[in-house]
Amino acid sequence: MASKGLRETAERAKNELRETGRDLRRSRVIVGLCQWGIRFLLGATLATGEIFDGAAPFGLAFVGASGAGNEGFAAMVGAMAGYLLSRGLEDGLRYAAGCILVFATAFAFYDLSLCKRPWFMPLTTGVFNAVTGLVTLAPRPWTTALAARFAAEAALTAVGTYAFHRAFSLWRDEEAEDRQPGLGQRLGLLGLALALLLSLARLRLLGGLSVGRICAALLALCAGSAAGPGAGAAVGLAVGLFLFLTGWRFPGPVSKAIGYVSDLNTPLAMMVVGAQMARADLKSTFTRPILYGSALYKLAAAPAIVLLVLLPLKVDPILFCACVILNATPTAGVTGMLAQTYGRDTVVSAQTVTLSTLLSILTLPVFATLARTLTGI
Repeated sequence: MASKGLRETAERAKNELRETGRDLRRSRVIVGLCQWGIRFLLGATLATGEIFDGAAPFGLAFVGASGAGNEGFAAMVGAMAGYLLSRGLEDGLRYAAGCILVFATAFAFYDLSLCKRPWFMPLTTGVFNAVTGLVTLAPRPWTTALAARFAAEAALTAVGTYAFHRAFSLWRDEEAEDRQPGLGQRLGLLGLALALLLSLARLRLLGGLSVGRICAALLALCAGSAAGPGAGAAVGLAVGLFLFLTGWRFPGPVSKAIGYVSDLNTPLAMMVVGAQMARADLKSTFTRPILYGSALYKLAAAPAIVLLVLLPLKVDPILFCACVILNATPTAGVTGMLAQTYGRDTVVSAQTVTLSTLLSILTLPVFATLARTLTGI
């Protein structure tokens, strides 16, 4: 009865607001406050993200993408707060000054057609980042690495400004509500998501868990669930490369759990291949010429080509042997799993794995010995 009474009360309030025109959900004040709050939080969050060994261009880029209105002012205040709180007074003032210069430029030239050009604010933001950086870094001795990092940060600021602007064009363009986002808007959203993940990676929960890494893992799981195994594998590869390039690691328990799942890769693949072979004609595995052709390429032609290409280059002996032996290994057992996942011919894939594995007993020692002899190991 209580729930019924609440529903009736809510329905009467809804009808009253609709009749009087005081629909709070459509109030411009409420919507404006929400937009300013979102800009403030995004600016503060993006300001904490670092790349290139201490560079923090994302908050400044977000200010440049937010424009000269109230939303731009909220983004500027949020970014300044994020820079000063995360980087301290000395280094944070540099980026805070850049935020003020970018917003002041957008505000001063708002009515000019030049300011509405898609390249104006990205270029302006990148230039102001470079100017404030020059003032801060002038007393330091310049090295090649410092100059490269300085140039890369200015360029990334300009690119980030354009990407964030394209991402938020989905909400600014009222006519775009019924249209699918274009390629530029998709890339802008991807850039904004990556910058947010990079910024949230520094935020730690109890136990040392990184919020950014948790969000990245959830993103990979959601993408895999919504778009199939191919999209999940692509997102997983992107997250793995991100962790590899940044040098970050998952906490001990999470890393061990991922390691256990990784160790199951080969055994599960061989179990799938065995089940597929049980339903196949074993005799045809050794009588089909196409299978021998595939095995000949994988076990003999591929390592021979790698050997002939690397031999004149005088590469490191360990690297030379590793490349030759790696290319002389049989067809991976995961081939059968991929064939079954995508609805391909599982029988042929299982026969290919079986035949190449058996023939590698003869070919793999030959190429391993040949590689060691040529390198003198």
